[in-house]
Amino acid sequence: MSRRVVGGIAAAVLSAAAVLYAPIGIGTESPGGMAARTHVVLFVLAISAVSAWLITISPHPTSVRFLTGVSAGFNLIWMFSFAGPPVVLASVVAVLVAVVGVPRRVGLTTSLLAVLGVSCGLILLRVTEPSGEHIFG
Repeated sequence: MSRRVVGGIAAAVLSAAAVLYAPIGIGTESPGGMAARTHVVLFVLAISAVSAWLITISPHPTSVRFLTGVSAGFNLIWMFSFAGPPVVLASVVAVLVAVVGVPRRVGLTTSLLAVLGVSCGLILLRVTEPSGEHIFG
């Protein structure tokens, strides 16, 4: 399979996840911290879908690769969700598409930005963790 086909599938999965998550993300009646978490997760998911489409269909500017790395890395926090595996897999594929066929320096930076995205996502989960929810043990 070509990089464009694989990237297109990942972008379509991320787009579908953003569309399906939008009613939850926009219409949340949760307490302040949970509402903020939900809005940030939806916003980053939408950015990830757009950047995955851009990396798939257009010439590949480095900034879009970096944005794909950070946002797709952040999306790895979906591993804690029941509905998360498709988003996690699509995000990993989006990062792989972003690092294939580029100079090593750009690929390494994109990968490191994905790790930074995961770290930011985990910090968000920890900071907005409501009482009774124990993701981290």
